[in-house]
Amino acid sequence: MRAWLLTAPVATSFGQAMRTEAILDLDQASRVTLRSPDRRWKLYTEPPERENGDARLFIADSGGHKRHLLCDYFRSGSVGWTRDSRAAVFIDDHSVRDSTFRMFEFNGKDMSEVDGVDERLRRRALSLVPADRKIVFYSIRIARLGRAQVFLDVTVTYLRKHGETGPTKMIERAYAYDTRTHQVSAAEFSGSYSPVAKIIRVYSRSISSPFSISSKRSASAA
Repeated sequence: MRAWLLTAPVATSFGQAMRTEAILDLDQASRVTLRSPDRRWKLYTEPPERENGDARLFIADSGGHKRHLLCDYFRSGSVGWTRDSRAAVFIDDHSVRDSTFRMFEFNGKDMSEVDGVDERLRRRALSLVPADRKIVFYSIRIARLGRAQVFLDVTVTYLRKHGETGPTKMIERAYAYDTRTHQVSAAEFSGSYSPVAKIIRVYSRSISSPFSISSKRSASAA
């Protein structure tokens, strides 16, 4: 498990101050806690209760009360808060070949998962891929977190047609997801890569018979 910090300047009445925001990388054995920017809430993880079970992501208030299970997850991922403390985002790297974008937001005093966020992002990212090609890798990375925006780097690898140079082609794009309007817009690619994306970069040119996730693409685009 790794934790990494992003810093950016924030204007104050005394000039420029530095804001630090944390994004935590998780695995099945992680026991980590990530407090919201307003310090009222905390996300934390617990490893599987039994062998071959799933790890779990919880939310609780700052005192550790009002504990609520947000989701189970298998394998690994990364989690962070938007700066307004209204939404938590989770990249679920449930497969070495595929990631899912998940978001949880407050509805009154409770936090629940927002439907359709992965489909919106995936539809936008995969629109760049010709319809007759098979998607073999799809990786998402949290680049940074805004007040009400999540900036995501997406790496997509798909099969080329027979006769084209190389077996696969990789597309790298960045998107901003607005947590209030749920709109996806283009952003600047940060150049950060998840462990999955790094593997893709190394091996994408030598894949001869990769696994296809095109069925998930079709379902998302419907």
